[in-house]
Amino acid sequence: MSAGLDQPIEGLVSVVVPAYNAEHLIGETVASILSQSYPAVELIVVDDGSTDATRSVLQTDFPAVRVVSQANSGGCSSPRNHGLRLARGEFVTFFDADDLMVRDKLQRQVDFLRRHPTCHAVLMDYKNFDEHGESSRTHFASCPKLQMHWQDTPELLLDAATAARLLITENYGIAGSPLIRRTVFEQVEAFDESLRASEDFDLIYRLARHSGLGLIAEVGFLRRMHESNMSRRTGHILKYKIASRCKLLAGESDQQNRALLTREIANYHLSMAEFSHRIEPRNSLGHVFSALRLGYPFGMRVAKGLVKCALGALRPA
Repeated sequence: MSAGLDQPIEGLVSVVVPAYNAEHLIGETVASILSQSYPAVELIVVDDGSTDATRSVLQTDFPAVRVVSQANSGGCSSPRNHGLRLARGEFVTFFDADDLMVRDKLQRQVDFLRRHPTCHAVLMDYKNFDEHGESSRTHFASCPKLQMHWQDTPELLLDAATAARLLITENYGIAGSPLIRRTVFEQVEAFDESLRASEDFDLIYRLARHSGLGLIAEVGFLRRMHESNMSRRTGHILKYKIASRCKLLAGESDQQNRALLTREIANYHLSMAEFSHRIEPRNSLGHVFSALRLGYPFGMRVAKGLVKCALGALRPA
């Protein structure tokens, strides 16, 4: 992804929205982006092989929005990278097709990056919401270690090692949170298309390790929670949590971060064992042993995992 980027247009923000079968919700999302207080916004929707009326809704209700199509990729990385290759902005952000952008999100983030020229990405806080309303607290508020770094200002600039360290144990960012200087993709690879989940964590972590991160403790968007959220596919998510952290561990030189990543990988292996022991007891046992090989202490959680695996193996087919 580092090659082939054209000279960016100064001041322009490119918003890339991957969309798959989003006909019922994408109108609200696009309207929230087009209503931004920041005046220079380029919106690119990448239709990832939708089989519903997603493209028709956009062409009818938002004819000025650029819509491009591709064959279904099975994930978010490919359409995001497709949109990035088309983006012309000095800044770029990636936004899910069912979330809602708060009106001053882009203005606040552009202002931050203008004031901090060595920072390449700034994240904003968010709230979850569903048909019953908004969550009572923001995502940053659920990260106690992150909270310890705030002073009397809603803005924070974290150095590379600290930003990455906090991400490992308190994943404070998702795909819709950062605004990124597009030129950073000349040095940092874009989304890893081999990851079908945790691809946003992988990118944000690598951005953090490159030059640190900026944070703004104000709500920049609302994240919609519903039954089709990828975050509810437990086994799928755990698989790629393990894969993404193993990938990052291989390239991490900071010893404290390596230890934290190793511990997290072991924890995810145990979670996978607990999740899958009823349906794949042998596979579940492998995850328990993987956790032990990574140095997870043999304790009650491991013992329970071994018992569950044994019981699962004894269960009649």
